[in-house]
Amino acid sequence: MQKQILCGVMAIVVAGCGTATPTPSPAPTSSSGPGAVPSVSPTAPSTASASIAAATPSASSAAAAWHSVGTTTGLDGATSLDVVAWFKDRWVVFGQTNDGQATWSSTDGIAWHKGVMRSSGSGSAPVTSGASLDVPLVDRGAGTVAAAMERGEGPRVIPAATCEGLASADAAVMTSTDGVTWSRVPDAKTLRGQPMLGVVAFHGGFVAAGGADGSGRSATWTSPDGRHWTRGPDDAALRSGWISAVTAFGDSVIAVGGSACDNLLSVPRAWRSTDGRSWSLATGLIKGTCCGAAAHVAADTRVAVADGAAGSPDASSPSSATWTSGDGSTWTVHPQADQTDTTWIVPIVATADGFLGAGEGVWSSPDGVTWTNVVSHDVNFEAIAVGPNGALAVGVPDIWAVPAIAASP
Repeated sequence: MQKQILCGVMAIVVAGCGTATPTPSPAPTSSSGPGAVPSVSPTAPSTASASIAAATPSASSAAAAWHSVGTTTGLDGATSLDVVAWFKDRWVVFGQTNDGQATWSSTDGIAWHKGVMRSSGSGSAPVTSGASLDVPLVDRGAGTVAAAMERGEGPRVIPAATCEGLASADAAVMTSTDGVTWSRVPDAKTLRGQPMLGVVAFHGGFVAAGGADGSGRSATWTSPDGRHWTRGPDDAALRSGWISAVTAFGDSVIAVGGSACDNLLSVPRAWRSTDGRSWSLATGLIKGTCCGAAAHVAADTRVAVADGAAGSPDASSPSSATWTSGDGSTWTVHPQADQTDTTWIVPIVATADGFLGAGEGVWSSPDGVTWTNVVSHDVNFEAIAVGPNGALAVGVPDIWAVPAIAASP
């Protein structure tokens, strides 16, 4: 499970190429305006969005409602869709074209319009080639923040799988007040040397974190507005591993990651902070787990859920696993027996009644422990998000939607 932005939390799921034939969906209903998740028959694509039922089913019972939105417009030239989120009155997605980073927005998930990415005006170009936006979009009400890692040539970095390329990565941040026009935050010394791999709205501002610099370290940042960032202290806890994702949970920020770049040598890690600056290591995450790392984390009002790779010393490779915690400090590991390798690891989002993840298909869980496949393994996604009227999972060329799933309160 994988990806993020700042100034408010918005999440958009991107799906990779798939060959499976979509399961027929219910007939479309009448349009309900911006924000509606389209209900479209895969055999008869519609150009209008559909209304969403007032009742909110459980995440697992909505399996039959997931459907391909059909033919989209405006995404010509997109080679990947990596991050998705809902902001104000539209879906926003970041991805790649042959020319580098790009962004698009849509009010219905079908018709997309390319956004504008501007430089900072102080020598920092827009985040385009050589950059990867693998961090959730964050909405704080006044605007959104998009955090990215910017680096030179090298393979794309997938947290929990490899640290290759991270040693030379810097953080790059963009902000927007409408989800359409994005401006890069001026480069600063505080943004150099570490990538931002996670960002979350917290206590009226933002908290970001990421790692590593090749030596098992992480960095954290705080910002009151998404434009001015302060680097956090180099706490001893942050020198124990690299952070790949963060989320808010009650009165704390929870971060997860690993202790080494190689999953067979790494130990899953979790950190907790009540102010975004001072961090403590939650050693509970490693109980029952020898090898691996946590890649993503999400939380509702009841529980925090992380996913990643876990194994034993005699295993040839770690397998997929999830962890759950009621306080962010004590964690319980849950091996995902149906998933034989770490390719299942995908970004997680919280809903009003559980969790959704998107990677090899879409997965649903009421508690982060038991997961049900609701969209075929053969359809590959990169990100997933929940809006006011449903959820959206995205990729190239597939975008799937489900109505009547609400965001976590």
